[in-house]
Amino acid sequence: MIYFILLWTILIIVAYPIGLLVINQLSVDSFGRWGDRFIASSWLGIVILAAFLLAISLILPLSPLVGGGVAGILVVVSLVSSRTQAEITQLRTRLSSKILSGIAILGLIVALLTTDQVTWIESGFYHYGSIRWLSEFGTVPGIVLVLPNFGIISTWFALNAPLNGSIIDFKAGVIANGFIFFLALLHTIVCLFHLLTSHKKLSDYFAISFYSLFFLYTALSLEMQLIVVSPSPDLPTILLTAIIAWAILVTVESRTASSEKLDGSIVPLLLAAGAVTIKLSALPLLLVTCIFYCFQVKFQIKQLLFGLCLTSLLLLPIVLVGFQTSGCPLYPSPLFCVDVPWSQSIEDTQKFADRTQNPAKWIANAPPNQNSPFWVFGKWLQARALNQIMAALVVISLFCLIYLIQIKAIFRRNSGIFWLSALGVSGILFIIFKGPLIRFGLGYLLLLPALSMAVYADRKNLLAENGESIWRNILGKWDQIQAITLGILATVMVISFGYGQLSSRWLLPPKVAYISVIPKQVNDIKYVTPENGACWASPLPCTAKKWVLQAKLRHPSLGIKGGFVRGGG
Repeated sequence: MIYFILLWTILIIVAYPIGLLVINQLSVDSFGRWGDRFIASSWLGIVILAAFLLAISLILPLSPLVGGGVAGILVVVSLVSSRTQAEITQLRTRLSSKILSGIAILGLIVALLTTDQVTWIESGFYHYGSIRWLSEFGTVPGIVLVLPNFGIISTWFALNAPLNGSIIDFKAGVIANGFIFFLALLHTIVCLFHLLTSHKKLSDYFAISFYSLFFLYTALSLEMQLIVVSPSPDLPTILLTAIIAWAILVTVESRTASSEKLDGSIVPLLLAAGAVTIKLSALPLLLVTCIFYCFQVKFQIKQLLFGLCLTSLLLLPIVLVGFQTSGCPLYPSPLFCVDVPWSQSIEDTQKFADRTQNPAKWIANAPPNQNSPFWVFGKWLQARALNQIMAALVVISLFCLIYLIQIKAIFRRNSGIFWLSALGVSGILFIIFKGPLIRFGLGYLLLLPALSMAVYADRKNLLAENGESIWRNILGKWDQIQAITLGILATVMVISFGYGQLSSRWLLPPKVAYISVIPKQVNDIKYVTPENGACWASPLPCTAKKWVLQAKLRHPSLGIKGGFVRGGG
């Protein structure tokens, strides 16, 4: 637990200056309120750091030393800017003892919730393996031949790799997800502060509405709880959906509020590009924000080229790494794949893409004459309760869209509502056709309900009349609130220690699930497979029990770090 809090502190010290430097260098003034600027800068810093680390993996393994060196260099470069230094100093003066104690309590709560053993099966199957490969060897050519899932590239794995190395036995798979969960809670409190101090905007209502729905779903969904306590890229994709939508609203509000050119549309564009580098299910975010950016800059060629260059720089690492690992820059999509010695065949890549993206392929023993969309939908709906919840959320989103459309004046007053509606609709359609799992599309599915709640609250002017008095009461009773919260936390910790639930993880997170492995050899490759289940953080190379390894070492003198090429088993 202490390790988590320490690493989260380091992450915020690293991410905030990086993002702030970018915002200052781009002369973005849309995020004028210090809370908005802090959240936007922190998220920008995270996606930039993650992309930078993935790029470094092409030449170096992402060990804690390499990761720390990269982060240190980026922070030093960021602090060269006098404006960045001045803003950081100004933020420090705003952080009173009450604010700092509140943040510390919030961090302690999140640490208690997330420092548990990772049990999400996807993490055991390939997340931990991908992180371990990056941490020990960097980008390895042909790793897709060891296990097809290893060809799925995510900057989120690169961000986790230096934080989760062999020095702590790969125990800290939850660090990055726990950190952004903490940021989401902090963002909720910042927006609530804006509402209670008569600085309300539609963007504040939206953020609070989205996070409230997300936290409620997480509290009720075992699957989402497992995802939060894992290195899964699903969580950052969901939360980035909220952040990008919120950033669009902030940008539109700033432009509306002033006759000066205060355009921050480059921020949601960069965040969307960063989201795509984390998971390809974020492609609708990038499409809509690209169009939004074009309209915001009024199709000026110079601005369009500038946005294209920055977006391309963020996307370049996953293209290069994808080519190195699988020969496919957008793996598992066979689009733009190249037939190279270290790649799968195009047919195998297409089969893997169908297994992950085509719901008709998920149905076992499907009759060949029963493949109509209605039949597939019926079987999909019956397969899992979560599919029924997803279908219900699609219907709710449709009603929310109708609600927004019938308020015609709202689109003229705030064009951000149109763009958020476009995000929700395009995202839902994309997920339906490319992988209808609720964890892939939860961000899109919550977007329109959250926007409708925000519009309703804004029209009713909720918390506008008595917000100031509520805030004064909170400040007046802060010492009592803090004491009660700490007392509850202390009680929970004592009980947890008594039952042995916390005694093994108060300093470091618990160990990854232990599994027995079977040593095997194909050609010149010595590897292991699990006796049952997934590999988790087993020694490399480890592949699935049912996967038939048909490869050989690319450069035998270099061993597995030299990569793999196709070869008969």
